[in-house]
Amino acid sequence: MSRSWFPSAYIHLLVVELAPLYVMIASMYSAIKERGAAKFYTWIRNHRSGLFAELDHLGDFAVKDCGKAAFERMIWTGMLKFECGDKSDGTFVEHTVFVSPFEGNFRSWALARAVCLLDWYVFFMCAGTVACCIFLLWRTGERSFNSAGYVAFTWNLEQSKRYNVMVLLAASGPIISGIYILIFVLFFTEDEPGRGIGLLDMIFQLGLVAYPAKLLLIPATPIHHWTMDHFAGIHFKRKWWCMFTQSNDAFGVIIVDALWRAKHGHFEKLDKLLNPRDTEAFLLAAGKMQDEEDSEEDPLVLSILKDLSPVMRNDTATESSESEV
Repeated sequence: MSRSWFPSAYIHLLVVELAPLYVMIASMYSAIKERGAAKFYTWIRNHRSGLFAELDHLGDFAVKDCGKAAFERMIWTGMLKFECGDKSDGTFVEHTVFVSPFEGNFRSWALARAVCLLDWYVFFMCAGTVACCIFLLWRTGERSFNSAGYVAFTWNLEQSKRYNVMVLLAASGPIISGIYILIFVLFFTEDEPGRGIGLLDMIFQLGLVAYPAKLLLIPATPIHHWTMDHFAGIHFKRKWWCMFTQSNDAFGVIIVDALWRAKHGHFEKLDKLLNPRDTEAFLLAAGKMQDEEDSEEDPLVLSILKDLSPVMRNDTATESSESEV
């Protein structure tokens, strides 16, 4: 697996670093389907003499499945169309509410239309965020997720205003929809059966929306301003499965721990992270960065970096004196 051509950095970025974005979208998607199915079920049961009177004999699960399918179709195509019942026994009912959320009177099924447009907005913003991250990574020229430059890229990406604005815009849709659904369940479903279970489910779904949004907007970045220029050509030793399981924030904690040990003269853990030819270059780069860091932002890391160069020099000097003897 060559570092020069295999795009492991892109795989890691898409699979691991942007994973909270996918969880947030999936949670919103699931919540809308579940809430839409519940609303359709309530509407069917409260309008027994209307268009869907033929469905009165269907079980609860069949009606809810019909609602889920309709809202899932609406999310992807924009068309709200109910297809319920069975054609073989003459109970099949097909009804198209709207072909597009822009069609007809917006006051008719206004909530469904608004949800559809909100979904499209969220998908568009998430796709834009992913595309922006890929483009910014492409501009760096980094391809290997082992590269120290790629690690620094993801840390700096999380601090960039462009990234934060796009993530905030993408997260606003799921957060707003989740809060609305929770309020609706709390105050407008008193008479629905199974309300308690539905409420717990909505709280869980809201948590699945809010927590990934928090990870994206407030990342736990251990080192704040490491620039890629300082780490040109330096590569860490990371297991191949870390490409799918370990974020660079989590890897940063390991780096800081290795630096802390190296500060006290124990280079074993740092040697496991770096090739011998890269260790000295990494420590020299870390020493240069101490002059560019704001000491008030991360005093722990700075104190480690400040003491690393003397430790390295003393260790090197000791080896030199021993060789001369």
